[in-house]
Amino acid sequence: MDLVKAEIARQREKLVSSGLVIRLLRERNQPIRLFGESDYDTFQRLKRVQLLEPESKGLRNDLIAALDKDEEFYTSGRGKSASESQSVDSSSTSTLDVKTKENVLTEDELEKIKIDLARYVTMKEGTATDDATTAVVTISKLAPDIVCTNDFDEGFHDQVIDHTLRYLKFLLSKWGHALNTRTKEEKLSYSGKMASATYTQTVEYIKPLLRTLQNNVSLFIH
Repeated sequence: MDLVKAEIARQREKLVSSGLVIRLLRERNQPIRLFGESDYDTFQRLKRVQLLEPESKGLRNDLIAALDKDEEFYTSGRGKSASESQSVDSSSTSTLDVKTKENVLTEDELEKIKIDLARYVTMKEGTATDDATTAVVTISKLAPDIVCTNDFDEGFHDQVIDHTLRYLKFLLSKWGHALNTRTKEEKLSYSGKMASATYTQTVEYIKPLLRTLQNNVSLFIH
């Protein structure tokens, strides 16, 4: 057993002592070595950093572009008038806010959306055994007067599309407002700028889906 452990340790040291780990850390502007860190610890830290990255180069490029766009806006002072630039510090935080639209749902509306979407998933995938579907089936039973069957009408299908569109817009609005309530210091920090850039990138990526849902709803209305 000790020989096996020794061999595993030797292979680990061989793996993480390569220049590849150093190069990958440098590419990510990460320190090559932290105090008291072994080669294996360094390798594990690199893995954690990589797990936090988008899965593709295209996504990383888009995130960097969004970050650069926000950085340019922060430093250029665009959007500020002369009077604004001379106002109190708290008012200047508005230029650091992400763009968001007001989309509010009441508790009753959220409850209806939750149950209707749960009914839809139950009708389509009710026999699935994963935890998420099990939870959805449980939610669908919150309305005992409604029987879930596969014979749902087209009107309900269109209602589900409308629910999905409204809920996605609600989530984006809630996310954006949460970002805008941060302090100026938080918004200007590296993690704050990354959070704003991630939001901006997500909004751009989800626009085609929102347009598709909106078109389906419009077709149903007209």
